[in-house]
Amino acid sequence: MEIRNIIKTAGVAGTLALAIAVATSSPARATAMTVSLNFNVSGFAGNDAPPTAAPIDPVIGSFTVSYNTASDSTNAALDALSMTTIGTTSFTAANSGFDYLSATDTLSIGGLIDLPPCTDRVDSLICATDDFFLRVQDISTAPMILAGDVFYIVPTIPDVVFRSSAAEVTTPQTGGGNIPEPGTLLILGFGLAGLGALKRRRRPNA
Repeated sequence: MEIRNIIKTAGVAGTLALAIAVATSSPARATAMTVSLNFNVSGFAGNDAPPTAAPIDPVIGSFTVSYNTASDSTNAALDALSMTTIGTTSFTAANSGFDYLSATDTLSIGGLIDLPPCTDRVDSLICATDDFFLRVQDISTAPMILAGDVFYIVPTIPDVVFRSSAAEVTTPQTGGGNIPEPGTLLILGFGLAGLGALKRRRRPNA
């Protein structure tokens, strides 16, 4: 084989190897995720002094949520939610929502019940209604709920917020698909194109 052909072969092989390495090792910036978690939260106590005994303890449930790690979400719809009744309210995906903060990979879940003059948000506990708030850290990689990161209120005990002191996430199940970056696809395409050109050159003339 001529030296120039050897150089061409090495160049194409190197480009392809680089493309494969980049495609498989570089972290994708955008990942579509669907996460399902079970949670068991307990040790609730009121924020008054002395602390009012919690009317509901523990709070147990599960949820499924879909989001994209590349972008924030606010008051977005849950796929599914089932949990202990708070006061007289059964919270489901229909009356709850989630916030997702991409920079910290944090997911918050809360009630979305509107009662004038208050308009509820996931990240707030609305006045004069049953409401709850739950935060999950590192939702995409190693989900955990910190001991004091679950709150709820009930209108029958006004001006008291009940906060957890123990929390557990069980049977975490995550799934998602990486969305390749455009640059990764371009490099991989160049490598494959070069390999195809080399293969055509090697064909014997008719």
